[in-house]
Amino acid sequence: MTGTSIDGIDAAMIEITGHGAGMSARLLRQVHEPIGELAEPLRAFARGGRLTAVEVASLARRFGERHASLFEAHFATEPLDIIVVHGQTVCHAPPDSLQLINPWPLAAIAPCPVMYDLRGEDLAIGGQGAPITPIADAILYRDQRDRDTALAIVNLGGFINATLLPSMKTGTDLFDGLAGFDCCPCNHLLDAAALAVINRPFDQGVRSPQAVRRMHPPHRPSDGRLRPCFMTSGVAAMVTNTGTKQWPSSGLRALPRTGSQRSARRSASRSTTASRRRAGDSDRPNPQA
Repeated sequence: MTGTSIDGIDAAMIEITGHGAGMSARLLRQVHEPIGELAEPLRAFARGGRLTAVEVASLARRFGERHASLFEAHFATEPLDIIVVHGQTVCHAPPDSLQLINPWPLAAIAPCPVMYDLRGEDLAIGGQGAPITPIADAILYRDQRDRDTALAIVNLGGFINATLLPSMKTGTDLFDGLAGFDCCPCNHLLDAAALAVINRPFDQGVRSPQAVRRMHPPHRPSDGRLRPCFMTSGVAAMVTNTGTKQWPSSGLRALPRTGSQRSARRSASRSTTASRRRAGDSDRPNPQA
């Protein structure tokens, strides 16, 4: 799968035993590969960039081919029972959500069924479709709970999401009181700050903390509304979610830039304006915008 940061594809081979609350999972192998040349068009589309129907179909197909290439390179000879592929979230504003991918390039070479569109059913029955991790977190971290206190599992991804596991009180079902919710942007803002302040896609190793100090989120976090809407196998969890629609990146445009970056932007702007005036099309709309 890929996260909303759109910085790479992660794949894991896991072994699952049992079912329901008694399920257990063991990580066998994992790989990470960059998305490559598809990263920028995916980011642009997720930020609201306009694409024609043909361009959307092409991007989805090429993204599916990228997944198929990763599968062939790392997992083609493995005895798999199922492949689950998430796709790239380019819109999440319940009841609408789109995880872009054409799964058929992967399905065509896979030795087993391929499952995709993981959020659609929950959205169709009134849920928020996100986060999708609470039940998995409950399975993976149930033994880390205390007897009398809840356990919080916090994921610092493109957005911060959290799962709250109930305590281990006698007689309490694993899924009773399970809560999951999105908090606010994380890597979205950190990466944008790094690009704006230090001209890097991200601040590896936090070598430039000034990027974080200069960052001011454009909005307050979500209002914390919780709704019993995440339904899987008859289990309800209290969830709320945040999407890119609620947290636009435009709030980072006011970040201070270095002198060279400002000069480069001014020069590029003057050059573009002059070129358009020479061509006589300064007021003509761009059909590719």
